[in-house]
Amino acid sequence: MKIWPSLGLVALVLTGCQNNETEVKTFNMDVSGVVFPVSVGSTESLTLKVKLGSNCSEPVLKEFKVERTANTLSLLAQRTVIVSKELPLICPPVYFYAIKTYIDPGTPARSNPFEVFVNGKSYGMITVNP
Repeated sequence: MKIWPSLGLVALVLTGCQNNETEVKTFNMDVSGVVFPVSVGSTESLTLKVKLGSNCSEPVLKEFKVERTANTLSLLAQRTVIVSKELPLICPPVYFYAIKTYIDPGTPARSNPFEVFVNGKSYGMITVNP
C-alpha cells in the first residue's frame, strides 16, 4: 500500500481550507423561556433566568446587552460566530441549551407597569411594590 498518494490528497484538502476568507456573524440566540418573580420592590434587585438555545454550538453568551427604563427591561442575547465566506456553516443535528442569569440592580427605580423583553419579545409584566 502506498501512503504518499493518500498523504497528498490530505494535504490538498487541508490547503484548500487555509485560503478561505472568514467573517464574523452575530446571531440572536433562541430564547425558550424567561423566569422572574411576579412582583418586586421598586429599587430591590431583580433576578431573571433566561433559557437560551443554539443549534451549532453551546450557547456561549458573554453578557446580555441591556436597555433599562423605569417601565421596561430589555435584554438582547446574541452570539458571535466566525464563518467561512466560501464554505457553508455546517451544524450538527444537536440542539444545545443553557440557562443564564441576569440581575437587574433596581436603578432607576421601577414603576408600574414594568415589562420584561428578551430579544424583542415581551415575556410578561412584573408588579412593582412601593
